[in-house]
Amino acid sequence: MRHAADEAKKHGFSNLHLCTDLVGFYEQTGFVYAGEGYHPWGESSRVYSLAL
Repeated sequence: MRHAADEAKKHGFSNLHLCTDLVGFYEQTGFVYAGEGYHPWGESSRVYSLAL
């Protein structure tokens, strides 16, 4: 996860976002729950953000 964040920052991004159904895992790596997101096919999942 750290490598992905470092690469995103190196390429000028200030935030990294992800969608998942996992609860509690990504918070351990610094991600913050941002809310529910919806996929084009109608399913929902949790959206997390990490400030870089």
